[in-house]
Amino acid sequence: GEERFYVMALEDCKKTINGEEYSEFYWYYNAYDNGISEYATLTKTGVGEGATNTSNMLAQWNAAIPTYGAKNDVDMWGLVKDGWFIPSAEEWAAFQNEMGVNPGTFIDLGLSWYYWSSSLQSAEQAFCIDQEIDGGMLCYDNLRSTNNSVRLSTTF
Repeated sequence: GEERFYVMALEDCKKTINGEEYSEFYWYYNAYDNGISEYATLTKTGVGEGATNTSNMLAQWNAAIPTYGAKNDVDMWGLVKDGWFIPSAEEWAAFQNEMGVNPGTFIDLGLSWYYWSSSLQSAEQAFCIDQEIDGGMLCYDNLRSTNNSVRLSTTF
């Protein structure tokens, strides 16, 4: 495939809403009720899929008539900026591996405990990274969980 250089932001995303700062976000709060039935076609887990996953989900989240539910100010999709995306599950795993992230190093590397990926595991759950498990193990959490941080990536 095409050669890419991946860059991850140096800090977690933060957002101020009504004077309150948030550093942990929902994946897509209102989509949880009915689920995202097209999860297997809207998102993939592989390296190189984060940008496509983000584009696909951002289109659903921004739709004039949202397919999966109204936007929530604390959904992670409101953090996406031009050229930046939320890494896929395997992009996160590759980053963890290349940086030597483990339960003893993640805090020193400036990382949070848990991160969302842009990859869905099922209609109601998305893959996330758990730093407590050696190597930043992929796990999954429901779309309404607020335990997970967001770190954006880009390629060039």
